[in-house]
Amino acid sequence: IQSINTVLLFSVDDLLNPAKLIYVKEHSNGKSLGFGKSVTWLENGNKAVLLANYYSIVDYAWSSSQIQIYDNNLSALLSHFPNNYQTLSSYFNPSFLNIISTSTSLIIVDITGNIQVIQPTPPGYYAATSTSDSDILTYSAQVPCTGGMFKNQTSLEPCLLCPIGTKASSIANIECTPCSSLSFCPFGSVNDVSYTKLEPIIPHKTYPNSPDNSLFDDILIQNMFSIGTTGR
Repeated sequence: IQSINTVLLFSVDDLLNPAKLIYVKEHSNGKSLGFGKSVTWLENGNKAVLLANYYSIVDYAWSSSQIQIYDNNLSALLSHFPNNYQTLSSYFNPSFLNIISTSTSLIIVDITGNIQVIQPTPPGYYAATSTSDSDILTYSAQVPCTGGMFKNQTSLEPCLLCPIGTKASSIANIECTPCSSLSFCPFGSVNDVSYTKLEPIIPHKTYPNSPDNSLFDDILIQNMFSIGTTGR
């Protein structure tokens, strides 16, 4: 119900009472308007997909949209589209009108009628979406995960950065391998970096001490006048 910025989740007992809706929970993204314009399911109901539209507060002009993928209980946000790796083609409008799904694929329709089909990719690959600049109907392309990233399931989601302490040196990685305990391995590491190769940065000049007075007026007076103790 985008007018109240809320998505309501219900369950249905197909065997006992298929006509009765059982309230489960409600979810809102905290914005003023536009959350839940369209909803659908992926992977046979294991993932919920929500369309969130964003409007300006002043005149409620439609500015942009975002696809959000949650678990089936709306408890955890798994990914969103567009993102840093799955961007929009230049022809595709950032305001989305509707989303439709099959059991695995997601179809996005923008306000000008262009259609983007995001297809699932196997482990080690992600669905690249900025592959065309002209076609009205565009399908995602299968692209391998780059070094420092991995993907261990078939899905629409992008690759993930390797956790701290792990690395992925090749492409199309389905998992990350542990780094040496003597290596520096932050998020998204490609190779081990020995701590012995890291040089500490020592500033050429020490940082000035903080003044005893913190009020601007006191600091200004202290710098303008020299107040002695001679009684003059």
